[in-house]
Amino acid sequence: MRSSVILQAFKHPLIEKLTGLRPKDLHSTTIVSPGLCDDVLRQLRPSLARHTNCDIIDINPGAGLFSSKIHDILKPRTHILVQRHDNYLPLLKPLVDLPGSRYHLVDWNDAESWDASRYIAEGLLPGQKPVESKNPGNMRRNDALLILANVTSANQIHSSPASAANAAAVHKSSLKIYDYLQALKGMSGFHADGPVRMLLWVNDSEKHAVLPRGIARRKKLSVQVDMMCQVDEIVSALGAPELPKQFARETYLDIESGMRVAKRMAQHGFEIPQERQDEIQQQVQHALLHPNILGKAASPTSIGWESSVHREWHEEHSRLKQGFEVGTFTKYIGGPPGLKNFSVRSTPKNPRKMTPEYETWKRLEVNFKIQQKNKGKVESFIQDEAKIDALYARILKEDLGEAKRKAQLEEVDRNVRQMKDRLETVALAIRDLFSVTSDNRKAFAQEPPLLMWDRRESEPIGAYEDEWYPPKHMALLDFQPRLSYQSSMTAAQEACVDPILGTLFAQGGSNILAGIDSLAPGAAKALVPHLSSLQDPKKGGKYDLRSFHPRMLTPAMVKEIVVAWEKWPFKPNLAVLMNSIRSVKDDKDRRYRHGGQPNPF
Repeated sequence: MRSSVILQAFKHPLIEKLTGLRPKDLHSTTIVSPGLCDDVLRQLRPSLARHTNCDIIDINPGAGLFSSKIHDILKPRTHILVQRHDNYLPLLKPLVDLPGSRYHLVDWNDAESWDASRYIAEGLLPGQKPVESKNPGNMRRNDALLILANVTSANQIHSSPASAANAAAVHKSSLKIYDYLQALKGMSGFHADGPVRMLLWVNDSEKHAVLPRGIARRKKLSVQVDMMCQVDEIVSALGAPELPKQFARETYLDIESGMRVAKRMAQHGFEIPQERQDEIQQQVQHALLHPNILGKAASPTSIGWESSVHREWHEEHSRLKQGFEVGTFTKYIGGPPGLKNFSVRSTPKNPRKMTPEYETWKRLEVNFKIQQKNKGKVESFIQDEAKIDALYARILKEDLGEAKRKAQLEEVDRNVRQMKDRLETVALAIRDLFSVTSDNRKAFAQEPPLLMWDRRESEPIGAYEDEWYPPKHMALLDFQPRLSYQSSMTAAQEACVDPILGTLFAQGGSNILAGIDSLAPGAAKALVPHLSSLQDPKKGGKYDLRSFHPRMLTPAMVKEIVVAWEKWPFKPNLAVLMNSIRSVKDDKDRRYRHGGQPNPF
């Protein structure tokens, strides 16, 4: 990584104006690295070409560095800088005062900034005309309008992606994205003249709510986004805190995902500068230069890339283990080096004190052995499940008579019961680890992969926190609406998506049968026979629906559930569903107030 001293040479002179300000004097974080702006726009330039001479709505542009650079490329007919009154305004004023300037600076609060009607009423967007016909079949995207927005807070402290301190900020960005999606559904607001693209700056920890890198983070919002938009992560933070272990996935999956992306990037001539690559990207580049280890990347039992989730302490454990073996440190202070330490004992007559390095290594060694033991148990359950999946796939493939098919399905049921009986004998943590490990592998193995992150065409550009003021871990997300969504469902079906997904995911870790039954009494019995994809392995389904989680739902499955729901004559109205969601949410909030952990997604 580049040091702050080296990076300082690439910073804009405006940093001198900003460093004298306190973060509480600023409304949002602002980019201060011209080099980062240039790298980002170099990657975006091909897709930005269609927005040449468009209108730009730029919400919270900060000091205006990124805004001015994208302005120079697109040469917009109007560029509206929407900045709440604070110390950024004097830095934006020179852009407006340029001869022939197409910038317009407005001082609006947050609510006004996201109110499309306000721009029309103020006469700021004369070129935008609402479409007369909202027939989905005739819908076209509106490339004549581009939204740039920054929903970060200059006062937010660094925190873990799952911490309570970060929940409010995540909630704010999620609300903005949710509003963007709601307007897209009704072709209203900014989308009144057709679906509009949005480039959104968020705190790096907030991106996982939209674009999760592991199945445990795939919840209602990310499923809705996947149905309606193509989202690409353009910028990712380097040096950001690790994901909590319950959200991270096996390292070999990240490596294999990176290998696929590297091939796509090579085909399109994309390249990420080495100093802007994260650790996984660097490992992928190393693997590409050493083809003899490529096979290991795709194997969960490889030596080079373990199937366990990579943690920072793994490196320290390996370093200390090697250091002890070669005699870098001793077991006891003043004792003999290397493995000879084991011949020395601490006794009451001859007490010896262990070295700090040895104590640290032994502590990490205990953690490592526990992890390896747990991984072995999980792998045995993975193998059992693979046998069940193979047997079920063979039943679907072969042309069997009714009696033989019934007998083989009974065998599948026996195997499922036996595996569940075995699962009951292990700790809950092992069961949870098996569940998320299995789902992560199956999500990645789908064609195309279930996670939008694994379908990316290019790796994100790494950004250092001191390329921002105040220093912050930041990410840039590129939202591009899918036109196919507008014609795939009726208005009535669209209205059902949000409450149905809200109900399914409100049940926490429940299986899909329990989730569907929570929609209304008898819903699972009535709807599941019409949901063929849920049990179709080729479409991401699974035989045992009691171990199939809502996080594994594909967009096609969601649509199938919505269509079946709409046709069910005994379904309750939407108001009943919404009240059910609020009831579950209120219960979670009460538990959180009494010491539980919040779920901001």
